[in-house]
Amino acid sequence: MHSNNFEIIHSSEEILVEKIKHFLFNKLEELPLDIKVNLSQVLSAELNHEYKSLSKLFSHSEKITIEKYFIRLKIEKVKELIQLKQHTFSEIGYLLDYNNVNHLSRQFKEIVGMSMTEYKNYDDSKRNHYDEII
Repeated sequence: MHSNNFEIIHSSEEILVEKIKHFLFNKLEELPLDIKVNLSQVLSAELNHEYKSLSKLFSHSEKITIEKYFIRLKIEKVKELIQLKQHTFSEIGYLLDYNNVNHLSRQFKEIVGMSMTEYKNYDDSKRNHYDEII
């Protein structure tokens, strides 16, 4: 198990953190992403816990907030969509529920270290596996 990077989850807190991650992964499979209410409300309702306790648990366990983690997941999805070469940057922004492509562009550059255009033209464009994001 360990040689394949699997671990046994021992505590209810670890299980809850994994449920949060799983919920966020699944959200990104439902494109276009459409969150009419705050992510905090959706997550709280889905997991039947107060968001404040979910957020505190997640941040303590993963050393990153749920919001920042979800942004990182979204940026990995952006990389995937760029590599597929089926959508414009504006369409990608729409699919991932960004109000405008400039906001997406700023977040992308902040996290990846290059613009989306540079990434698109870069020969060695690498993506992280979703389970490696932290």
